[in-house]
Amino acid sequence: MRKKIPLNHKGFTLIELLVSLVVGSIVILSASKLYFSTVQTYHDRRIKTEADETANTILQMMVFDIRNAGNEIPDVMNWNMSSGLADDYIYPLLAVNSTSSNLQLHMSDSATCTVLVADYDASAGMDVEINDSLLSAGDIITINGIQAGYENALSGTINKVLGSGPYTATLATSTYSGTPIFPDGSYLCQIKVLIYTSNPAWTGIYFDDGEVGTIVAANTTFSVAYLDVSGAVVAMSNSNVRNTITTLELTVYARGAKSLIDGSTYTAWAKQQVAIRHLLSSRYQSW
Repeated sequence: MRKKIPLNHKGFTLIELLVSLVVGSIVILSASKLYFSTVQTYHDRRIKTEADETANTILQMMVFDIRNAGNEIPDVMNWNMSSGLADDYIYPLLAVNSTSSNLQLHMSDSATCTVLVADYDASAGMDVEINDSLLSAGDIITINGIQAGYENALSGTINKVLGSGPYTATLATSTYSGTPIFPDGSYLCQIKVLIYTSNPAWTGIYFDDGEVGTIVAANTTFSVAYLDVSGAVVAMSNSNVRNTITTLELTVYARGAKSLIDGSTYTAWAKQQVAIRHLLSSRYQSW
């Protein structure tokens, strides 16, 4: 037997259904808009953060090398600058090839040093007796007599290394300061050239330490300004390296790996001024 539906039992009217539908749509639309806005904000923030971190990381890496440029280059008086090439040997900063987009530094450490096993007279010949075969043709070297009690030094390039211990290193070029005599026990150190190059078209900063060349990071570039003691920009030259430049202003740029939501490209930058301490100390030597 079918039950009768009470006449006072009413459902939703069409207007009530429409109002409910509109209210629900507004709620869903607002929630969706909030969700997509959050996703877009996160997308842009992640791209910007990664670019900022890349710029700062590369800046600190380059600043570290700039501050340490010139390690193991003898800090002695009276360098004899008879050879034009020798100008660059004893300076942390290479004037010949350094530009606003190309930075070349001299670097060394105790791991690249060896010891003379016999007295060497720079005025008598080019053969130096050493106890290690770490050198090869074309290497830039310095010989430092300070460890043996002498205020003298020599810089030059290696022509060849022969022997099986002790070894004979033959110099291709050399220039020395003070006395030409370097006693047994003097240090001979290899001077490496570190190169940072800012490649065009944002292909990435290139780094070469003489052994391995690599792109530091994609979508990066840098610029260098050479400053005098007043902070004014000066041109790169042998004369300014010797007499004028005190500080490098380094700016590293990094582009985001992807476009932002609005289609634009985010470019981060990090800037720092840094003094080359060994450049300043070499300036106080007597020329």
